[in-house]
Amino acid sequence: MISISITQDTQERLQAEEDARNQLFQSKKKMEQELSGLRKDAEDLELSLSKLDSDKATKDHQIRTLNDEIARQDELINKLNKEKKHMSENNQKTAEDLQVGPHIPSQQTQIRHLGCKL
Repeated sequence: MISISITQDTQERLQAEEDARNQLFQSKKKMEQELSGLRKDAEDLELSLSKLDSDKATKDHQIRTLNDEIARQDELINKLNKEKKHMSENNQKTAEDLQVGPHIPSQQTQIRHLGCKL
């Protein structure tokens, strides 16, 4: 009876160990699947990050190009404003000369006057 009892205890213990082993195997398989999914997610995130970095570099280049163009146009506007101011000053001088001109006799008029007096 004792040997049957030991054999039965051993059988029950063996069954319990096999059940525990099967549970561990199933848990391992589940964890490996989750790990595989997480690795795939990480790869997808790395690819997205790479694309975003590339897009950022493109946008940075576009911004630099546009800032350079703005600076060039600002220089051109400043140059044109200076030219406009210079032309305005010249026009004002010319207008003043024309207004003063009839009151001041020209050299030819002065010479005529001198010729008539002689």
